[in-house]
Amino acid sequence: MADFCSVAEPGHIAAILVDWGTTNLRLWAINPQGRVIGAARGSEGMNTLSNSEFSSVFERYAAELGAHETTPAMICGMAGARDGWREANYVATPFRPDDLVSNTVHFQSGAREIAIMPGASFQHGNRFDVMRSEETQLAALISRGVTDGVICMPGTHSKWVDVRNGQIVSFSTSMTGELFSVLKSHSILRSLTTDAAFDETDPDFNTGLKTGLDTPDDLMTNLFALRARAMIERHAKMNMQAQLSGLLIGTDVASAVDRFPQTDTVHLVSSGHSTQLYRRALEAIGSSVQIHDGEELSRTGLFQAAHSIWPHHLCEPDNPKARQGALTADG
Repeated sequence: MADFCSVAEPGHIAAILVDWGTTNLRLWAINPQGRVIGAARGSEGMNTLSNSEFSSVFERYAAELGAHETTPAMICGMAGARDGWREANYVATPFRPDDLVSNTVHFQSGAREIAIMPGASFQHGNRFDVMRSEETQLAALISRGVTDGVICMPGTHSKWVDVRNGQIVSFSTSMTGELFSVLKSHSILRSLTTDAAFDETDPDFNTGLKTGLDTPDDLMTNLFALRARAMIERHAKMNMQAQLSGLLIGTDVASAVDRFPQTDTVHLVSSGHSTQLYRRALEAIGSSVQIHDGEELSRTGLFQAAHSIWPHHLCEPDNPKARQGALTADG
């Protein structure tokens, strides 16, 4: 069964949109106008599945959403990886959103047509990078008029993207979220961290943030200094988890400024706890921050791609009702 499944209202399901990640997947059933009339999410990410299991997992969710066996599905993310359902090769930078649609992989799964969007790749000298699913969010963001600027996409693997004249020109990935998880659970710092809640106003978060912003090249010594401080100031009350988070985010942001110097305005694509943490970090370096909901952008990018491929199933995405519907998840 799905971890979450909601059919918000009766209606004709014209397509199923899917963001299939490494650890989780999210699905939205939409009507022809792009309105979300059912949604589901679960923990069957690519890491838990073999190639042969994707079809059965998808069909189980489609049945729970009430979709017909011929309803098409538009998918982005790790379902298109080499070890996913069907490989959708990377589109190399620079590229435009239309290039993603033209490189989408199509195949039949039973009576159902499946379309999987490609990922994106970047190479410059000895720098190599890839992404999957974020390119779909970027396509939606560009369609909303963000045709030039720096985009920050926090997460397990945070992305920094340079967009110029409606093209994704370059990007880089920082393992910020994954490093935070590994260090607090499997390093010498594990005995110092707890699951105590914190936010962007926490003094310890801001202490770590300032250190990361001021001395990003010293990350390795700054990490051990967290333990050293706890040993020396053993009676001081500190939220070490907050300080570790601030240190890593500050280092990430400071390093990104070196790679993408045009950070007067940064578009922050994020949902959840990390949104305000990164906002605080970006404002600390003097950036004006515009926040965009990542889940909304995923749905919108998938909807726009689905309309390009199945225009007979879906309304024109420039239609205000369709555009509004693609951003609305009921239930």
